[in-house]
Amino acid sequence: MNQEEIKKIVLAAVRETDGKKKLACAMAFQLAKAHALSLKDIGDCCNANDIKIGHCQLGCFK
Repeated sequence: MNQEEIKKIVLAAVRETDGKKKLACAMAFQLAKAHALSLKDIGDCCNANDIKIGHCQLGCFK
């Protein structure tokens, strides 16, 4: 899967709050599993598109 396809998948799940794009950690896991992507693919896409990961299941991101 190319970067543009991954971006479309991630952006479809992103919520915008106060002008900032956010993706819940649990949703990142769900997207990775549903689309046979690695969590690194999801994270790289988030980094490249200024999407913050929140509600981290491990407490790493808030």
